Amino acid sequence: RMQLSCFYPPIEGAWRQTKALSGGGCIMDLAVHCMELFSHIIGEDISDCKAYFSTNTFDYEVEDSAVISFTSENGILGHIDVNFNIPDDCSSSKLEIYGTKGSIYAEGTLGQEEVGKLRCICSSQHNYEAQQIRMISKPQNFYGRRSDIYAKQFKEFNKLLRSFKRDYSNAQRALSIQLLCDKIYETKQ
Repeated sequence: RMQLSCFYPPIEGAWRQTKALSGGGCIMDLAVHCMELFSHIIGEDISDCKAYFSTNTFDYEVEDSAVISFTSENGILGHIDVNFNIPDDCSSSKLEIYGTKGSIYAEGTLGQEEVGKLRCICSSQHNYEAQQIRMISKPQNFYGRRSDIYAKQFKEFNKLLRSFKRDYSNAQRALSIQLLCDKIYETKQ
């Protein structure tokens, strides 16, 4: 599960609010990053998705709200909420991963700064319990440190250029995500 939002009220001349310039709203601007992150973490592409989206709050021509459900190539299910209409201080932008051996919960980490916290919980439960009594496991917490993520990206890009290696895997993933977004937008027409 991923939730990413930013408050983006109508702004005169804002390219993200004009379909011809942006290609779409919060799906094109925010959901693509969630899709890429999912694919990167899980190590496989999204194979299918369904979405509901609309402009609920503002009067610009792109969507300000979207919910996307998807599945990976091997059947892992996922869910994304993205919004342009939630005030920044009301949304913590989260990533949640639940599995058979534990969970990971990241809060405040999806954004343009290297901040937030990551909580990991491992489970020792292996048997079915009819009463479903939940024991709260002690999480292990990690906290981000404020650093410039763009500087890190440029450093890695520069390192790749200097190595003369060509890695097009990210471009291929970006193209597959763009095709998924195109499919989502086609369902609305």
